[in-house]
This record gives sequence, C-alpha cells and structure tokens, in this order.
Amino acid sequence: KKVIQNSNPYRLPVPTPSPSCTIKQLTDPEKISYERKIFVPGLSGTRHNTGLAHKQSQPVTLDRKRMSSSDDFPDAESKGYLSSQVVHRALVIEDSVVVRKSLSRVLVKLGFEVTEVTNGMDGLKELKESLFNLVLCDFLMPIMDGLDCIQQFRQWESANRHHIRQYIVGISAHASDKDIEAGLKVGMDEFRSKPVSFADLTELKDCKQFKRLSEELQTLQQNPCSAKRPK
Repeated sequence: KKVIQNSNPYRLPVPTPSPSCTIKQLTDPEKISYERKIFVPGLSGTRHNTGLAHKQSQPVTLDRKRMSSSDDFPDAESKGYLSSQVVHRALVIEDSVVVRKSLSRVLVKLGFEVTEVTNGMDGLKELKESLFNLVLCDFLMPIMDGLDCIQQFRQWESANRHHIRQYIVGISAHASDKDIEAGLKVGMDEFRSKPVSFADLTELKDCKQFKRLSEELQTLQQNPCSAKRPK
C-alpha cells in the first residue's frame, strides 16, 4: 500500500516502506525522536516533550491503539486533572459565551461532563430531558430568563419527577438581595455571585445536597427500575 507522509507535527514520522518489505519488517537506521502536544483539562497550552529512542536495526512496531491521557501523564490523576470515579454531569444555562466557557473549563477539570445552553428555554428543555448532578443558571437571559425557567421546571418536576429533586444554583453578577430571594423562592437551591470561582464550584461539589443527589443518580443508573418513570 502507498504510504502518504502526513505533515501533522503531532504524529510520529513513519518511514516510507520499499516495495519489497512490509511495515513490520522496517528498521530505523537512526534513532527517532518526536515532540507532540497533548491536552489535559487544566493543562491547556502546555507542551510536553516525549522522546522515543530506538536502537539501530531494531524493528519498528506501529501501535495503532489510541493512547489515553492517563498513559501520557501517569501523575495527572493524582493531581486531580483526571477522575477515576463516576463522571458527574453539569448543565450551564448562561447567555455570555465568556462566562459559559470559563465555567465549563473549571467543571471539566473537576470531573464533570458539561452541557451548555444559551437561554432559559433551551435550559428548560434540557432539564426535562435529562438529570444532572449540578445545574448553574443565570438570572438575566434572552428569550426566557432564569427565574421563569426554574419556576416552570419546578412545576413540571413536582408533577412528573417528584421522586428526585434537581440541584440548581443561581448565578448572577448584578443580582440584588431581592433578586436572590426571588430566585430561592421559585426553586433555586443556592446562589453564587459571578465570577464563580474554582473554590465556589469545589464547595458546591462537596455540599451534602450534591452528594445525596449524586448517590441517587448513581443508584438510578445502576437500577433504573428503582424509581418511577417520568411521564
């Protein structure tokens, strides 16, 4: 087969085989070293040097198995960049792309699988269709604001999914005490002021309500018949 040289700098250069040999029969006349970039949540933009040295005339074996991040960084899991536990799910309802992406980056670093929506109407749809370990909802958004979104969802939840309560945290940069009180009244469980920091999200992840909901979701995932189906 014809081998086309790839200019991608992140892949190991492969010698072009001669017609009389196969890939497994190839030998490297000189040692081969390469450098590639690997993305790990929390280490974005960091360059990691990986040198591979083969002795002369040693057969080159091409491993087509995809390498995982834990293989590239054995200590990444111990530092908290990777999670060996069950992946938690988070929903971010936020119209600002800057705030939304910032929250998502931190949540991914904390081991979350993140879903993003830009307004309350899309957020309401996601809340009805899925269960999340954590929901972050802005107050002021186009089409439908956060208060209307959460109020309508709590009404739907009480009628269709009363066996489990979704954990929802309101977020805002300009909310007054009156706005915060209104948010808690319509069904938000807590409030955090923007910018929401890493410490804030860690605190939310460690609270009793989050842990209780996570245990319920894990039980529901392992035994779907243990809870009533939503209508």
